[in-house]
Amino acid sequence: GMTLFYINRQDYRQKHNPDFIASLIQQLKAQFLLSKDEAYYLVPEGGTNSLAIKGAAEICSYIPQTTDFICLACGTGGTMAGIIHGLQKNNHTNSKVIGFPALKGAQFMENTINTLLQDFADSVPEQDIQREFIYDYHFGGFGRMTTKLARFIIDFEKKYSIPLDPVYTAKMMYAIVELINNNYFPPDSQILVIHTGGLQGRRGMDAQLKQALTQHS
Repeated sequence: GMTLFYINRQDYRQKHNPDFIASLIQQLKAQFLLSKDEAYYLVPEGGTNSLAIKGAAEICSYIPQTTDFICLACGTGGTMAGIIHGLQKNNHTNSKVIGFPALKGAQFMENTINTLLQDFADSVPEQDIQREFIYDYHFGGFGRMTTKLARFIIDFEKKYSIPLDPVYTAKMMYAIVELINNNYFPPDSQILVIHTGGLQGRRGMDAQLKQALTQHS
């Protein structure tokens, strides 16, 4: 039942420009014969807005205080900002949050997280939540999958029966396993990994995974 409205890459780069968004909304209303004053709800890229951060913050109610490291994949930064916000609300300062960006050249992510958290600065205690971004596991860029990553997904799922998607969670898990093998985490660390889903991305790349399985067998 969805209707898609195409915009080119040049226009897409203006997705944070309020004037561009207002113009785009007017075009959509005109195309679908909506009245000028008819209400709409804008879902931003990645679903990241203040409500999403509040929602993601609720995850922290399930995180034990004894957790040393909280790991998650990053796209637009909303989930990580929500986790940090939730830890601040719960006065949970024992854990370090580690983000694994799925994008190549995502060094902007730190500023993005800080900007997203500004809206909540007055509503939570000023708690210094440790955080780190590890940028080396994008496997060529967003949505890219190498044979090495595909083989990791296949082996991981055989061993643990936990499905991974090639866009986000597989890259994160690959990184975590490699970090463990390289003694990044101190002995006896309690590591909590947040599986953010994304399995529609897995179904969309199923043919590539099957090809990798053939090469791996």
